[in-house]
Amino acid sequence: MGGSQSAPRKITINNPDDASIIKITENVVDRLQEASKQESDYEKIGNTNSSVSSNKDAVYITSQQIRRELDREIERNDLYWENRSKKLRNGFNKINTDLKEEYNKAVKEVNQSLGDHYVNINRNYMEACKQSQNSITECYNLNNKQPLLCSEEVQKFNDCVTNGMNIALKVE
Repeated sequence: MGGSQSAPRKITINNPDDASIIKITENVVDRLQEASKQESDYEKIGNTNSSVSSNKDAVYITSQQIRRELDREIERNDLYWENRSKKLRNGFNKINTDLKEEYNKAVKEVNQSLGDHYVNINRNYMEACKQSQNSITECYNLNNKQPLLCSEEVQKFNDCVTNGMNIALKVE
């Protein structure tokens, strides 16, 4: 059933008349013309390497064509997301740069308004708290599954920072 092509049909008509004229009806003429038209359509489509079903408008695509189209679509999708991520990264980098510039400008303004004395005090208590900060880091590394064991070190660091801030505020 549709597995092989059928051979063209040949019709032989014995004509008893000597005039070599065969009389046929209009229906037979229409069917013969339609059959020859369908054969020429099948030949045209057969040259394009596509399969055709009994419906002359249906053309089947091979799996290679589908695969190529999917590969092209995947490449387009990859390119889209690559460009999108580049744009996002560039935007984030610009925001980050702007924030760093604003932060540095604010630090410079604070240092100018408070003077060098405050900056020196600030540095001194930060150095004093550095050892406490290091002990917290070490404790967290040793007790990464039980961070509450480091609460004593955290409290010491908090006290150090609070004392340093109080000293800085009293000096002003």
